[in-house]
Amino acid sequence: EAALAEGAGLRVRDVPQALEMALALLADAAKCDEMGRRAAHFAKMSRGALERLVAWLEPRVASRARVRG
Repeated sequence: EAALAEGAGLRVRDVPQALEMALALLADAAKCDEMGRRAAHFAKMSRGALERLVAWLEPRVASRARVRG
């Protein structure tokens, strides 16, 4: 969802629509370049997300383990 909101991706309902959108992007270099820039920016901003999630989860999982343990 976040990538869609940032204009870094597209949602399609099926394979024929995916092919149609891919062909449309290939035919529109400016739109393709812009989406590529947005995707690169989205990836850069998302870097480290797994580490942040693990850091957030660890104390919560540990506290539950102590309660059950």
